[in-house]
Amino acid sequence: MPGVQYLDGDITNLQSILPIFQKLKFDVVIHTVSPPPTTSTAEQFQVVNINGTKNILQAVKETGIKALVYTSSGAVIQGDFRTRYENADETWPVITGPEQEDAYSRTKVPLSSSFVI
Repeated sequence: MPGVQYLDGDITNLQSILPIFQKLKFDVVIHTVSPPPTTSTAEQFQVVNINGTKNILQAVKETGIKALVYTSSGAVIQGDFRTRYENADETWPVITGPEQEDAYSRTKVPLSSSFVI
């Protein structure tokens, strides 16, 4: 697409994304990365959804990015990724801990203490 620049980076490796953030000096980062919920393992979810998000947060912090938009999943309000969500909004309660049915859902609504950097 004209005017669009594509760069390769791996959010599971801070040293892979940090130079990109430093070079391009983003104002905003929109984080939508996650392994596919139906074909990935609990370990992949942990590495990408938890550790990768920590790396993005660290890169944002180190490079002075003004805003981060993190997209979670409807699974955090229903406990699974198969349910259809109609009229859902931010007022719906988030399901955490043992009520979450699968690894994907658990890693899309981590406890805030998991993200202290």
